[in-house]
Amino acid sequence: MDEQRSRPSPGETGRPGGARLPEPPGARYGPPEETIGEAPASEPVLLRGLLVGLPAALAVVAAWFVTDGVLDLQAGLLVAALAAGWVIGYAVRYGAWYELPHPPREQVGLLAAALGGAAWLAGAYLGYVWSLLVLVGATQPLAERMRATPFGDYLAATFLPFGPLELALIALLAWRTAR
Repeated sequence: MDEQRSRPSPGETGRPGGARLPEPPGARYGPPEETIGEAPASEPVLLRGLLVGLPAALAVVAAWFVTDGVLDLQAGLLVAALAAGWVIGYAVRYGAWYELPHPPREQVGLLAAALGGAAWLAGAYLGYVWSLLVLVGATQPLAERMRATPFGDYLAATFLPFGPLELALIALLAWRTAR
């Protein structure tokens, strides 16, 4: 009989004074009622993405000038193109979304791809100017040499075999990383 009195009946808490826990012990393993952190962003801020992506693109231009124009790495530029695309894409994504969770948006990826292509073109142009500056035995001023060999002719002569792949890798990786 004493054993039956020490057990609580259904509906009783079994604690002295009828104290109850604020929530059942197993509730801590369930899904949280409200998420911690920021709400997902609905739209990117493209201007901020551009402003954060521009310094990254300028850094890529400088690196591209050194690796292509000064060091004249040919196949090694493929690895540089991968790194350049990732850096530009990440910078644009960070600027457009900050650290908010977000769905993929095409316009952010397209902005990054355009910045990547522009960085490749600017780096190639600096390489062109450099190649004319260090031309051995040149007696003409730089402006005359630039008129004699336009940038389009230089680009057509140096674009193959790796140029299309470099440009595609930068743009594709920047687009994919920024989404």
